Amino acid sequence: MFLRIFLICALLQLGVNVGLCQTKEAHFNKRVTNSSKKQELLEKQALLLREKKIKYENAIKLNPNNAEAFQELGNCIERLAEYEKDITQKKALLKEAKSKYEQAIKLDPNNIEVVRRLNACIYYKFAKLETDETQKKALLEEIKTNYEKAIKLNKKNPTLYRELGTFLSASINIESDTEKKKKRLEYAIENIKKACDINPKDPLTYDLLGRYFGHLSNLEKMLEYENAIKLNPNNAEAFQKLGKCIERLAEYEKDITQKKALLKEAKSKYEQVINLDPFRRKGITSLSTCISHLFKLETDETQKKALLEETKTNYEKAIELNKENAFLYRELGIFLYTSTDIESDTEKKKKRLEYAIKNIKKALDIEPDEPFMWNVLGLCFGRLSTLETEKSKKKELLEQAREKFEKSIKDVPDHYSGALDDCLRDLAELETDENKKKALLKQRKEMQESYRIKVLNRDKELNRIKEQNNAK
Repeated sequence: MFLRIFLICALLQLGVNVGLCQTKEAHFNKRVTNSSKKQELLEKQALLLREKKIKYENAIKLNPNNAEAFQELGNCIERLAEYEKDITQKKALLKEAKSKYEQAIKLDPNNIEVVRRLNACIYYKFAKLETDETQKKALLEEIKTNYEKAIKLNKKNPTLYRELGTFLSASINIESDTEKKKKRLEYAIENIKKACDINPKDPLTYDLLGRYFGHLSNLEKMLEYENAIKLNPNNAEAFQKLGKCIERLAEYEKDITQKKALLKEAKSKYEQVINLDPFRRKGITSLSTCISHLFKLETDETQKKALLEETKTNYEKAIELNKENAFLYRELGIFLYTSTDIESDTEKKKKRLEYAIKNIKKALDIEPDEPFMWNVLGLCFGRLSTLETEKSKKKELLEQAREKFEKSIKDVPDHYSGALDDCLRDLAELETDENKKKALLKQRKEMQESYRIKVLNRDKELNRIKEQNNAK
């Protein structure tokens, strides 16, 4: 999206009608629903670009030093690549577009916009298609060099410094070594600072500077933990903290492949924590959280299921070593409940929920005064009821859910439980005895009214405090 906006703006500045054409085409595209008509439209758009390509090629024949023609020829070829489905052909077109932009820069090295367009072409399109990591890294280093050359000719342009800094930070994970990552980020900060010096009124640049200092602190901690591990390879705490730092790096990584690679690296650190200290609670929870992040990025259903089963196995292994640990039973139960839908078969869903109930009950045997767990147990019974077709069994499960929900709020009678509210409603719908139905609906109404009064009183108190503060 950034590239599309950027390209249109650049074209409008040059007074070329390609950008306008692109906008009209995109707008019309949205209204086309028929696939055959859409295909016909795409072919027409591609034909239009080929005609423009010939026009610019002819302009270059007449004047081989026409930098603007080279720039627009590059743009046409780059856009033609969008219509190409074959990856090899697409890469060939992008490579050709890149060469035209480079020729435009040779002819007019002071043209900042063509430098930005060249770099955008490489970063957002060409590098994304490259599967060879060495080649990808070479392309990204080329972007860095392009910005540096442009800066030498335009030393007072804050945009170039800012974009170089942003690029360096965004591409930090091409470096596998933490020290090199740190140096790259320090260079990014150096350029962002220069942009701030030239244009001190740009809030975006200051925002970037603050964020990058935060990233730098994270990398410095990584180096610290890596050194600690070198000194003591059995330092579980250092592995734990290193894993967390790598996870933070993954948070800021936009490239999905790189993000997954970082999360896998963090996962391996947490696994090492568990190997060194199986009784460490943080190790198992951090590992489970990391796997859940990987799960969200995974598109293959088999792989997703494998990740969830891995989490289940990790909890079970931890429980084998910590059989009196309520926390582990609780976490396994919650995990099983929240991942029920990974099973497509109803019977398998039931078994997963029953296993969740078994673990939560064990947690409550160890720590019975835990309202949250009674609530989760109620949710499990409630979910089981939705999988039952027989009314009597459904009702029985809902009654059990109700009992658990009521236990979860017994010490806070005016507490509103949405889960209990839903449970009472569902029980009332199943109830054939009118008196029992009325009793259920009455309980529901009283709970809702109690909560409404509580909210009103809370709001009154907040307003009173606010008025007191204003009076001061």
